[in-house]
Amino acid sequence: MMSVLKEAGAAVSRSCRKIFYFISDDYDIIPRLIDSNPMVFAQLMRGKISEEYFAGQNTYKKLYSQYVEDCHYLLKPLLFADGDGRARQESNRRKPGARIFVCTDFHLLRETERGMILKQFLDYAEKKECLLLLSSPVLALPCGYEQIAEVIDVPGPDTEDIREQLFGYAAAQTRKRGEMLDEGAKARIAEAADDFKGLDFHEIEAVIYEVTGKYGSFYGRSGEQKCVAASDDFAVIAEARRARADTAKKEKARRDSTVTILETGNLVAGLGKYKTWFEGRQDAIKNPAKARRMGREPIRGVLMTGLPGTGKTQGAKYTAYRLGMPLVQLRIDNLLGGLVGDSEKNFKRYRKRIEMLAPCVVLIDEIEKLFSDERSGKGGGSEVKMNIFTALLDWMQENKKGIFFYATCNSVKNLPPELLRDGRFSMRFCVFMPTYRELVEIICFHMKRVNDLSEGEVFRCAEEISGKNGEIFPKAAEKFLHQVTQYGRAKKRNMFFTGANIEALINNVQYCLPGGQARGIGQYVDAMMTSAESEFCQPYGETNLKNAVEFWLDALENTFTDAAGYGKDSYGRERPTPLSFYRFDKQEADFHKDAIDFDNEYDKYLYEIFREKIRQAYVQRVKGE
Repeated sequence: MMSVLKEAGAAVSRSCRKIFYFISDDYDIIPRLIDSNPMVFAQLMRGKISEEYFAGQNTYKKLYSQYVEDCHYLLKPLLFADGDGRARQESNRRKPGARIFVCTDFHLLRETERGMILKQFLDYAEKKECLLLLSSPVLALPCGYEQIAEVIDVPGPDTEDIREQLFGYAAAQTRKRGEMLDEGAKARIAEAADDFKGLDFHEIEAVIYEVTGKYGSFYGRSGEQKCVAASDDFAVIAEARRARADTAKKEKARRDSTVTILETGNLVAGLGKYKTWFEGRQDAIKNPAKARRMGREPIRGVLMTGLPGTGKTQGAKYTAYRLGMPLVQLRIDNLLGGLVGDSEKNFKRYRKRIEMLAPCVVLIDEIEKLFSDERSGKGGGSEVKMNIFTALLDWMQENKKGIFFYATCNSVKNLPPELLRDGRFSMRFCVFMPTYRELVEIICFHMKRVNDLSEGEVFRCAEEISGKNGEIFPKAAEKFLHQVTQYGRAKKRNMFFTGANIEALINNVQYCLPGGQARGIGQYVDAMMTSAESEFCQPYGETNLKNAVEFWLDALENTFTDAAGYGKDSYGRERPTPLSFYRFDKQEADFHKDAIDFDNEYDKYLYEIFREKIRQAYVQRVKGE
């Protein structure tokens, strides 16, 4: 695989221009490019610079002594003119053999000064064979000069570049001590490259120096006093290196508002069918090149639509955790800029930063919000958002960096057709109202969370009854769902909960317990029922039943797949839920009449209410068409 620096050098070699503009966050990108591609720049100079300067290592340092002229932004821009006395003074200070002119941080100059430098260089270049190398984090060419410069957008360092840097540093240190890198050390250095993904060269150097200062090396040198050849010591150094690199990535994310790194987690209730699908393709997501060799299409990502509070974002955290990859959130509001073109530039920078972190999981939360302004007819921001959306689609289509896109949405109705076409996402899943088993998991999770926060005080006395909290939580959850279903039937209330409803209910239970403690399962369930019957509890089935039905029909029309299962069948496969799209017959405008094995009253009541509402809404929608 060709490294990023080699790719940039190849782009330079294909051009016949004299001005090269490198877009990169690395302010030393030009020296690195020359050092990585010495013969490319030797050919560009067509023999005007002796070949010996391009041989061996430290090419840039050798060139700098005679042939490189700094056009630093702190100097006056009149570096090539001979008009007035000051300009002649600058000209006299120029190195007599200057053939390569370098200007870093070109964007910090005023536009008039940038135009003056380019004009004077072009006049100078008519008389002598020379190059002008510019660099900055963003493109800042004056108007009218776009056609005369070769613009090369240099991505952040990839694994190959990082390995070269690590091996170069380790080799230099071992040469000073008169040692050689053994095969074990080389393997550990190659493995260390994955820890630095997402950092630039300077940040990598800072981590290396810090870890080396503490442990003697960043990889563990065999036979060293501070780092002997014991595998435990190598593991300690590797853990310290990863921790320091992770800290550097978080610090970098805090400095850059366009990048948000989220914590991952292994706890998510339900999503049985999605988990089965994901586990079967986990290796292909981690190794897209291997999947292509086997004739399989790479996994682009998933679109997870669902009602609010049903665990879609938790599914993204679960995905990143299982893959062992960082989870990065794409927030459109962080990309929007105040000036024309700023938003598009921010997106390009965001894409470059994410590709440095690859392989990773990119969470696009509530993707339908991208189109709210455009759908409502508002001007201004709508065009900018659509430009970002187009760039996002291109990125997803061209993705070859091992990025897994995980998009969520709350409303299928607002999604454009181009996002729903086959091939955009590898799969489209839908999350509806949680079933009984999923709610038991959710209730147990939040009960355990509250109990851990209180250091075990909530169920301290209840332990004497059931022995273990692990037994108390499921029993309390099952008893509560049984009672709340009876209450809903008796009062004709749709007491159907989402995960967010359960979290709010459990948090409110603490205020219903005398002294904040439960004397047993019964007392805690009574407190849960008190919280559920209060005016502060607003189950989604009570407040948004109509919206939930419309959402189900929209997902049905766009052929989404249920993300949840309903237990295992005799073959170990996830059975469809009672309200599965698979069970709905459009001709009959009803669910299949096959018997459903309800083992609890909650799911049966949920099915009865939503079945009738879905049937009525579907018939009205068909008649309306």
